[in-house]
Amino acid sequence: MGEGYGEIFGKLLPGSPYAQRDGWMLERYDERFCPDDAQSLVGIEVPVRARG
Repeated sequence: MGEGYGEIFGKLLPGSPYAQRDGWMLERYDERFCPDDAQSLVGIEVPVRARG
């Protein structure tokens, strides 16, 4: 999970036209999630706004 946050805040957001805004960040676990599998999928939702 830490790698996912690192990718979002270290690469994706800084290289995009968006910046994080106030609001709730969510982690979404659906039927694809398996706690015993390090490669399991989790959705990370971050509220953003246009830079500027």
